Amino acid sequence: DGDIISGSGSNRKSFYRIGLSGDFFLHKLEFLPLYLRGNDNAFLASGTPPNSPLLDGARDASWNGGFLETHYYISPQLVLTQRVEAIRMSQQAFSDLPSTLGNVDAYSFGTRWYPFMYSRAGLAVHGEYSLVKTVSPGQTAEEGSTVNIWTSSLLFALDFDF
Repeated sequence: DGDIISGSGSNRKSFYRIGLSGDFFLHKLEFLPLYLRGNDNAFLASGTPPNSPLLDGARDASWNGGFLETHYYISPQLVLTQRVEAIRMSQQAFSDLPSTLGNVDAYSFGTRWYPFMYSRAGLAVHGEYSLVKTVSPGQTAEEGSTVNIWTSSLLFALDFDF
């Protein structure tokens, strides 16, 4: 036996992730839904070391999440994309935390163009804009306050495959 490495999974606290995904076509539209349910043991959710007593009021944390991504094929070489994502907390690690803390909403829109596609090589040019809202702890002294933080990003990528 060796020394236990901090954060290596000693004391085996339970957690689970379970989900379902699909891929559906309707003519030129492709729908990619995904649903996920997650749960963390009270020790993991509250950040309590496994060899310490559980913090007062700590409990399991659970959440639901998912997205729906849609592709519209203008041609085999040009695709429009969009994605809507959501994460909703079902139960916080502590009952005094706001129920919406940690919720996320994300929206993405983009296009993918394949200038050439051969049996042994291809190139994809991808551009995407994303807008994300995250519910975070508030900046005021008022207990239980939250603030919506909006962030956005722009992606331009080249994907060469051979």
